[in-house]
Amino acid sequence: MRPFELGRLGLGRAVAGLIKASVKSSGIEFDTDVDDLDGVFGVESETHFYRIIQESVANILKHSKAKHAQVRIKRDSLQVRVWIRDDGCGFSTSDGQGFCGMGLASIAERVRILGGRLRLDTAPACGTTLEIVVPVQNPVRDAEKN
Repeated sequence: MRPFELGRLGLGRAVAGLIKASVKSSGIEFDTDVDDLDGVFGVESETHFYRIIQESVANILKHSKAKHAQVRIKRDSLQVRVWIRDDGCGFSTSDGQGFCGMGLASIAERVRILGGRLRLDTAPACGTTLEIVVPVQNPVRDAEKN
């Protein structure tokens, strides 16, 4: 289902609002920097992108035990780059699967659907970093705007 905020606010403002609302009572200090993302993706892809951010923030809130977290979303004419970091407890990926939980598996699948790449960097007591790179769906049209 498409979140109603996407149609009402646009992707960038909807993502920023999601983060703000999610962390309001968490006790985790979030540093957020989100570029304008309007027009970067089609309707279905916007939903996938929004859900990636939503699941990533939910994972921090539920599992990280972090004091600080950062969400940066930057775009250029060819790609959107996402960095989501926390200073929490981290976890082991020694089981060889890397994306061991359902939430991370969902994120990985959505990134794949968007034609992007996902890198996970974590270890016990070392926090977690997700780096996601997703191509802009219409880079020619986007480049003409600049």
